[in-house]
Amino acid sequence: GVLRTDGRENLITAIEIAGTKVTITVSEPFVNGNVIDVDYTVPATNAVRDPAGNQVASFVSAAVTNNVV
Repeated sequence: GVLRTDGRENLITAIEIAGTKVTITVSEPFVNGNVIDVDYTVPATNAVRDPAGNQVASFVSAAVTNNVV
């Protein structure tokens, strides 16, 4: 996947999946006001699944809510 902060790629350093929650750690921390979006390509193994167990489809430029205050 690719994650962008204010249009610039922000290196993904770790991804953790626990139940229905996906936590992404990036090299450059977010600050209030950053615009964040992410791309996801379904991998060959360990694909993200929704709560019903369905494989999540690939997506491009999905907006991420920035709750940093």
